[in-house]
Amino acid sequence: MAHELARGELRAVSPAVRARTACGRMYYGLYLIVRRILMERHGLSSRQLRHGPLYNRLQHSSVHGALRNLGRDMERLYSLRQKADYELDPGSAWLEEIETPALARVHATRVADLARKVPALDFTEVVSLL
Repeated sequence: MAHELARGELRAVSPAVRARTACGRMYYGLYLIVRRILMERHGLSSRQLRHGPLYNRLQHSSVHGALRNLGRDMERLYSLRQKADYELDPGSAWLEEIETPALARVHATRVADLARKVPALDFTEVVSLL
């Protein structure tokens, strides 16, 4: 859905609105993939997998490599989503990032790539932190 919004296939709303909406969908899409994997593979409940604690634990000092990078990406996407969904005037730097369709497409491509890679990750080292 984020790709459809970022590509401008929903013409009934302005490009800025589509870009803002794409920011939220990108984050939630990735979050739900990670959450599903942790629930199915490791038996965690959804209550253990709240947004902030999840991306923070993925960035814990004992976590390395791809999981830590995933945590950073999720935190950045969460920030974009918060700004896009809740702030009408988030400041010029944020505004450009959340309302520019070309940047939304760049983010959507990055998230699609992450979504393809996440199922191959081993989350074992993070489970005890959650």
